[in-house]
Amino acid sequence: MTQAFIIQLAACRKILLLQGPIGTFFQHLSAWLQQGGSLVYKINFQGGDEWDYPKHLGQTFAYTGKVSDFDAYFANFVQEHQIDAVVCHGDTRIYHKIAKTICQQQNISFWAFEEGYYRPFWVTLEKDGVNDFSSLPKDIAFFQAAAPNFPIKKYQKATDIKGGFFPIAKAAILHYVAMQIRKKQYPNYQHHRETQLWYYIKSWIRALWRKKWYQYKEASIAEKIENGNIQSFFILPLQVSTDSQIHTHSNFSSMQECLLEVMQSFAQHAPKHCQLIVKHHPMDRGFTS
Repeated sequence: MTQAFIIQLAACRKILLLQGPIGTFFQHLSAWLQQGGSLVYKINFQGGDEWDYPKHLGQTFAYTGKVSDFDAYFANFVQEHQIDAVVCHGDTRIYHKIAKTICQQQNISFWAFEEGYYRPFWVTLEKDGVNDFSSLPKDIAFFQAAAPNFPIKKYQKATDIKGGFFPIAKAAILHYVAMQIRKKQYPNYQHHRETQLWYYIKSWIRALWRKKWYQYKEASIAEKIENGNIQSFFILPLQVSTDSQIHTHSNFSSMQECLLEVMQSFAQHAPKHCQLIVKHHPMDRGFTS
């Protein structure tokens, strides 16, 4: 998180949390904000939200109405509780888009978290939106002028995160199980992704198989890249197929369409001595063909 942004958020006195990342991140954020003197409220939209941020934490409310009624509910809520900051994870979810519009109308600061632009050790927090809604400059001249001020550092292999994939998988399983168990309590909820647990189980089994297979199949290529034996290349890092970067912030209808366009353009225009390296997103490996 940018230090200036988190300090600005902490200075707000009445903060409303909407949906957060799967897991206990918003619990820890709430505790930290309250230590600084802020009063924190939370709206849960489904059973998984309740599991990650349970009622006993206090100032927790359940929205069980229709999406079409959320704008009136939210506008009344922020007025009644005199909210001066709203925080969410992912600013393109349908409830968050409605909340952002009302925040702009009522001059309430709107804050969005996103999985870190610089992963795996960072989380991104920005005011007014993330990704293409970010306030980061979009003029290439800005970055060209700033580049000489940034030192070039030698590549260092990232250190593995303690526990790796399994704590994340456990949190996701518990979240989606809770969502299904309490489905009747939230009959009108609209999720931004598939909600069936079996769908994720099958996809992650497929992802594990593909990971091991391609580690074996492409071991020699990975070794050449790591050792610097491939001198001239371009990297195309793929995005998760259901990510807002694709369905909201791009001109592509799918990740496959993006890949096809880049490959065709590369074949026609790239220097003959250059190669194209395509990096599949690890969180999408088992979800697409």
